[in-house]
Amino acid sequence: MAITIQAQLAKKVPIPGADYSSQQASITISAEVTDLTQVVTEAQRIYAIAEQAVDAQLNRQTAAVPQSARSVAAPPQAQPRQGISQPHRPNSQRRQPAAVTDSQLRFLKRLIDQTKVAVPAILDQYQVGSLDQLSCRDAAGLIDELKGQVAA
Repeated sequence: MAITIQAQLAKKVPIPGADYSSQQASITISAEVTDLTQVVTEAQRIYAIAEQAVDAQLNRQTAAVPQSARSVAAPPQAQPRQGISQPHRPNSQRRQPAAVTDSQLRFLKRLIDQTKVAVPAILDQYQVGSLDQLSCRDAAGLIDELKGQVAA
């Protein structure tokens, strides 16, 4: 009698040097085992294969991130949260990020004029079509970045 076992692995990690960005890779591997005494050994083997494959994919994805998509200063490394879970919200109840404010937009435009930063590069970095599509958080981060360039 053969039984089928599966190893599933998914990882989501931040992209080094890119604010508010992450990458994810996942895999499912199946194997059949006829000798029941080998279930644990085979499960460990296919899990190790899954882990190697996911890590290799994440390393490939990190290497493919263009330098222009990375921010000037790398964000501090996030510490893994342990024992904290967020309540589940159905899709209809998820909050959308707060929109950029009018005052943030005015200040951003002034800083962009002062720093001579190319607007298309900013739009590409934040994957938006116009500055007014930025989230409040993204706008605040961009303002801080541009203020640092003005002071330099």
